[in-house]
Formats: sequence, C-alpha cells, structure tokens
Amino acid sequence: MEIFSQYFGCIADKPKIFPDGPTVIYNNLDSNITLKCSAEGNPLPELAWTHNGTEVSKQERSVTSENEIETYIKFTLKKRELFGNYSCKAKNSVGMDVRVVIIYLNGKFGFVNVLYLSLLHLLFYVKSYDVMSDLHSNV
Repeated sequence: MEIFSQYFGCIADKPKIFPDGPTVIYNNLDSNITLKCSAEGNPLPELAWTHNGTEVSKQERSVTSENEIETYIKFTLKKRELFGNYSCKAKNSVGMDVRVVIIYLNGKFGFVNVLYLSLLHLLFYVKSYDVMSDLHSNV
C-alpha cells in the first residue's frame, strides 16, 4: 500500500518482511540457532524480535540500504524454555508486518505440547490480524 505524502513529496510504504528461512524448525538441545529478519519500507521500519511475546534483548541490527533493514538473533538451545514462537515485527508510521518462526524440540515434544504451541501460533496470527484490521480501518 503506497501513500503519497503531501508534506514531503515522497511515497510511503508499509513494511514488508522478506521470507528468509523456514517458519517451522525442529531442533535438538544444545543446537546453535540464527534467526534473520529483513524488511523494507518507507520510512525505514523498526524491527524487533520477540520470544513467546517477550522482546529478545540481544538483537543485531544493520541497515542494508536506504529503505531496507535487517536484524538477527543468535543463541544456543540450552533449555526447553528457549523453544517456541519467535516473531519478528517490522513497524513504521504507515503499518506493520510480522513473521513468525516456531522452534520445536526434535522428537521430544508430545502431542499436547505441539498442539499447545500450534494454538499459540494461531492466537498470535489472530491478534496480528486484529491489529492490522484496526490499522487499515484508521487509514
């Protein structure tokens, strides 16, 4: 969606996250993980990773061009609590986009845990959809 700015004479674009890697990962304890998120938009979006709804404190960021930015997180799956939903949110004054990656414990999760994480994933998408609907209705 493009919006022409009467005040600055430029075109504004809502953020768009580039698909980068799988959205579901099965891994083992003590595995090294790198999650990358790239987005473009005008104005340049802010990027933030969250894990199960809590912002990840150690994030590397770099601006790759005038309208493109990327962020990544690196960690080792030392505890079961590190498995779950990782979300990258790109946000600017025009809108936002979200990318979700789910990390499952390889071969160790029972059906109930997989179902629980899948429901969390679904609820996150429903909540994101509500936010996006609110943004579009206010434009």
